[in-house]
Amino acid sequence: MNDPFAIWFDLSRQAIDAQQAQVKAAQQALGAFDKAIDAQQATAKAAKANMELWKSWMNLWGVR
Repeated sequence: MNDPFAIWFDLSRQAIDAQQAQVKAAQQALGAFDKAIDAQQATAKAAKANMELWKSWMNLWGVR
């Protein structure tokens, strides 16, 4: 007959391992979200700079 405490201990260890895997996956997802936000901010800055460039170019040629 199997030791019930050994079975319980093994199941508990598996549950802890699964929870640790979930935490690790969540941390990686948060890191990906941070990178996506940084990319969006960089894109917005580039778009604003591009608009200012075009405004300057049009003003140079007298287009309003």
